[in-house]
Amino acid sequence: MRDPYLYEDVPVLKNILGIKSQELLDEAEADYVVYRLKDVAINPLPGDYHTEHFLKMHQVIFQDIFDWAGSPRTTITFCCQFIEAQGIMINRKLFEENAGYVRTALVAYNAFFSDGSDFSKKEYLYKIVYDALSEQ
Repeated sequence: MRDPYLYEDVPVLKNILGIKSQELLDEAEADYVVYRLKDVAINPLPGDYHTEHFLKMHQVIFQDIFDWAGSPRTTITFCCQFIEAQGIMINRKLFEENAGYVRTALVAYNAFFSDGSDFSKKEYLYKIVYDALSEQ
């Protein structure tokens, strides 16, 4: 299955600007992201630094480039690309075919509440990542 975040005709992330050159997209992304990161550094986003806060920050930082910025699936794609950039192969298909499970695992991993309660269940996320690394 082809990555749904890539254009059909070129291996470049679909973007608001319609750029199909990786080099040009990298340049545009760097320009916009530097501006947004500076803004976030000056005006931090309120939140508790758990899943929803992370997704909101992702949306703010990449809003000028990607209409899917801030989506949990986005996070998995980023993580897979990061892992592969380190020379480690991972079974992306496992994440794609189990998107609902992955979303639930991410939420369960970060089940912390403002009163200090910790209901996190890290084992679900560990399991799918372990399986994805084992089944390439």
